[in-house]
Amino acid sequence: MEIEWGKGIVGYVAINKLPLIVNDVSKDERFYAEVDRKTGFKTRNLIAYPLIVQKKIIGVIEAINKKDGLFTNKDLEIISLISSSAAVALQNAFLYRELEELFKGTITSLANSVEAKDPYTSGHVNRVTKFSLEIGKRIGLKGEDLRACELAAILHDIGKIAIPDSILKKPDKLTDEEYEIMKTHVYHGARILNPIPGMKNVIPAVLHHHERWDGKGYPMGLKGEEIPLIARIITITDSFDAMNSDRPYRKRLPPEVIEKELKEKAGFQFDPRLIDVFLEIEEVKELLNK
Repeated sequence: MEIEWGKGIVGYVAINKLPLIVNDVSKDERFYAEVDRKTGFKTRNLIAYPLIVQKKIIGVIEAINKKDGLFTNKDLEIISLISSSAAVALQNAFLYRELEELFKGTITSLANSVEAKDPYTSGHVNRVTKFSLEIGKRIGLKGEDLRACELAAILHDIGKIAIPDSILKKPDKLTDEEYEIMKTHVYHGARILNPIPGMKNVIPAVLHHHERWDGKGYPMGLKGEEIPLIARIITITDSFDAMNSDRPYRKRLPPEVIEKELKEKAGFQFDPRLIDVFLEIEEVKELLNK
């Protein structure tokens, strides 16, 4: 649980940047009993040590309820050795998270710059990303695989930045020639991402998210499980959002039509197993008025 800054013994140690041994918390007025009350834990004694990096407090490490006897200065020496490594590890974790958030913010802004060219696709990236992550979590993607799913969903249409506005914003159906040009956005996307470190697992999904389960998609006509898993996920969420949104040439399709389309094309356009997973998402059920 979170504790208000400066509250309790841990707060005292954080503010004063000094370690503390308390061998009977019931006799220390700084002890914050609310923590025990909410957690059901009974604290008898504790040792607290500040985690400091470059003179900045980033946390406090605590050892609670020594198994035998009371905490001593020897225990303090041991925890001081642990705290230095813990402080550096924690600081690195903070820095990594900040860099990751900066990176995701940057690529999201880049993806949104493509959306800005076409008001009809406003919010498309966010919706595709949200539903792709939900499918990913439900089928057990974790760690780097789930991160790749998120990044690929954000960037799946980044190649459209290279497509002429006359085609991208055309209010009518594309001619065969225009459609062939539009299809090149997957190659452009892969090319744009290729120089960026860490995109090895993202590029295949960007390149292949218009493949079909039956092998009749593009750019390479991959079939079934030849298609990268993340690409198969995005194929579903991208198609769903397209059907569930207004377009220059048509209005949003009725929910019953969307559901019928998804089910009928399972095993043809879409991975049937993933369609089943997608249709079980609560928000999807709500959007389909289920």
